[in-house]
Amino acid sequence: MERRKNRIVDRSLQYRYVLLATAVTIILINAGIILASFPNPLLGNETLELNEVLPIALVEAIILIGVWYIGIRLTHRVSGPLFSLRRSLQRMGDGDLMVRTRLRRGDYFHDLAGTLGQTAMALRDSVSAAQDTADALQNAAKNNEDPGPLVQRLVEQLSYFKTRED
Repeated sequence: MERRKNRIVDRSLQYRYVLLATAVTIILINAGIILASFPNPLLGNETLELNEVLPIALVEAIILIGVWYIGIRLTHRVSGPLFSLRRSLQRMGDGDLMVRTRLRRGDYFHDLAGTLGQTAMALRDSVSAAQDTADALQNAAKNNEDPGPLVQRLVEQLSYFKTRED
């Protein structure tokens, strides 16, 4: 399967969770800095000076960049498959029952993609059988043959599908 270069597949989903992880990281790091700025008897009642806070701020920035990068990578393993599954379902809704959903090795939802593939195959088989019966009905009509058994078979094949509320 072709690898997507764009890691941002579902902007809303991915940014929501990455921003949450980033906010939690900022809160935890800043809480540590604030606590360290108060006199602490265990540290000899020393407080942090400005020249000590700047390296901490630099480390915080590096950590935030790391959290952002890892967050985008992890959410890509979720949003990428969701994008592919949504596209496959739309194609099925448009009548394409030959759809196959392929996911990358590290992606989530492989079991769901497999279930979708089995569903598409079952639908494809049922619709194909009904199409074969419809073709046989057309041939019977052309040859002035009795369509009764073919109509009954088509009705049985189509009764598999639930299309009305009972």
